[in-house]
Amino acid sequence: MTDWIGSYRVLDTVASVRWFVPEIVLFVAFTLAILADLSTDRPGSLRAAWTVLLGLLAALVATISSMGGSLPGDAKGLLLFRGAAAFDPLGSYFKLLFLVATIFVVVLAMRSRDFGRRRMGEFYALLLAVAAGLFLMAGSAHLLMLYLSLEFVSYLSYVLVGYVKEDRRASEASLKYVLYGSVSSGAMIFGLSILYGLTGEMNLLKVGQVLATRAGAEPAILVSSFLVLAGIGYKIAAVPFHFWCPDVYEGAATPVTAFLSVAPKAAGFAMLCRFTYHVFGVNMSPVLGAVDWPMVLAVVSALTMTLGNVIAIQQSNIKRMLAYSSIAHAGYLLMGLASVDRLSGTTSERGFFGVLFYLAVYLFMNLGAFAVVLALREKVADEERIENYRGLGRRAPLLAVTMAIFLFSLTGIPPFAGFVGKFFLFAAVIDSGLYWLAIVGILNSVFALYYYARVLKAMYLEGSTDPASMPSISISRSHSVLLVLLAGPTLLLGIFWGPLASLVSDSVSYLF
Repeated sequence: MTDWIGSYRVLDTVASVRWFVPEIVLFVAFTLAILADLSTDRPGSLRAAWTVLLGLLAALVATISSMGGSLPGDAKGLLLFRGAAAFDPLGSYFKLLFLVATIFVVVLAMRSRDFGRRRMGEFYALLLAVAAGLFLMAGSAHLLMLYLSLEFVSYLSYVLVGYVKEDRRASEASLKYVLYGSVSSGAMIFGLSILYGLTGEMNLLKVGQVLATRAGAEPAILVSSFLVLAGIGYKIAAVPFHFWCPDVYEGAATPVTAFLSVAPKAAGFAMLCRFTYHVFGVNMSPVLGAVDWPMVLAVVSALTMTLGNVIAIQQSNIKRMLAYSSIAHAGYLLMGLASVDRLSGTTSERGFFGVLFYLAVYLFMNLGAFAVVLALREKVADEERIENYRGLGRRAPLLAVTMAIFLFSLTGIPPFAGFVGKFFLFAAVIDSGLYWLAIVGILNSVFALYYYARVLKAMYLEGSTDPASMPSISISRSHSVLLVLLAGPTLLLGIFWGPLASLVSDSVSYLF
């Protein structure tokens, strides 16, 4: 094997270990969490949870440290373990997102009553293992690693969804998740095998180099590409691979739902960005010929955001509403990839920039909305019914205010972070000339305002005027701190987005 593939330096196993420290930290922490759980007989012990949190913080420090390290020679990135995984700014950015999301979800789970008095050590260890799997997904540079990392995360996610075995909804959701996941997995491995058969290469960069030398598009290339993207589309819940999303979100425990709505979705987009860039390249026409690839993504984006928003309007269960909202946001994110131009590298960079920026703000605002749902679980009989949010503005002002911040940001209203994220996505779409897609996106944001406003109306405009009939709701201090930690970035990134924009720009500029 040569020492270079494109602008990436290939490292052997020993030399790769230095750049693989965050993943090693996570796997060591996973082992320690299991041992910590076995060392106590108390069902309610949080020993494993604290071990997992320390492991995540150590991995966060290791990831930030590795981002500051200089790469050998003029390399833009490294291919670790002889080409199996990539180390580059794009992967490091996503690793930060996964770690932040997992830390918040572990804290949410520690405060959750969804799991009763059962032993939770396995649950926290599984969350850590999923985080490690997400690392591998974001860095996959090999066809086999691409598939194995996706399966690794999927199998662990099935277990997390059905973790409360006595809950019939959770078991049903887990079964549906397995069935839909199996079909998409089969499609993806079939597409990868065709791609390998056509090129004789397993590394994504080499596959892209071979495809670029072909005279024109071949039906087999198109079929394999669509099958691979179907597998990734299932992970991000894009139409028509979204059917699993509402049932799984509703059936799973709320911390698991919050986790699935941000971290695996971000990993799916990481995989999609890497696959489209390295296999197709910025100039896609030599590979896909007459197929207008950006237009295909644009149509999928429009269908995904429209279907998600239209069905979300009809929901009375807030977890199902947020599930369909999550589908709609996958559509918004696909707008960024649809704007990846076949001719202009600058426009393509703006598209990737918009996707990465929006994923960061989506993490805070969506986790925050689920944190409010979780906080209410301890106080009302059915926290999932929107009608039970009546009078929340008077009964629990902090819950209502933070929920309003998260929902306004999800809608894309200034001065919240969601507005800035959508601005970058719409700007990329308009720059690429897809004006109709920008109009569809704006109309969908108006649809979204309608169903988010139903929750706001229930909180502030509905409910009895008699304080005795609707007593105040007190929430714990730790939950209040958690909500403030999520609401703070949701508000501040809408005003001071410069540091995040700089980090995102550094993460995508090396591609161009």
